[in-house]
Amino acid sequence: MPIKYETKPNEGSSSRIDFQFEDYDQSAIALADFTAATFSLRDEDTTSVDDADIINSRDASDILSSLEEVDGTIRFYLLPADNTILDTTKKEETHIAHFKFTAVSGGVTFTLHEEAYITVENLNYDS
Repeated sequence: MPIKYETKPNEGSSSRIDFQFEDYDQSAIALADFTAATFSLRDEDTTSVDDADIINSRDASDILSSLEEVDGTIRFYLLPADNTILDTTKKEETHIAHFKFTAVSGGVTFTLHEEAYITVENLNYDS
């Protein structure tokens, strides 16, 4: 089940993450099969500090209603506030997006955990 994330967003911009899910028999899992979806967003460099690493209050945020399906691909849109720079002394910053999906397919309920690493460009970086 690949996560497709090919862009390097600028700070303060929106962006999109695409998912394609397959069941054990390699049939596509549709968005309608999902019963829950949550999203957490953390800064890679401060993940050991209590809650200091949470970006835009995205800590197990319910995102099921904000997902969309286009031609078998499930899309999630990051908000401009998700692509913020926490340390302005860096040229770019890596954020970790953690997704937890619960679905029912073929009469079986299962949970999927997926992560995407997002490199955000600091537009105000002065070398």
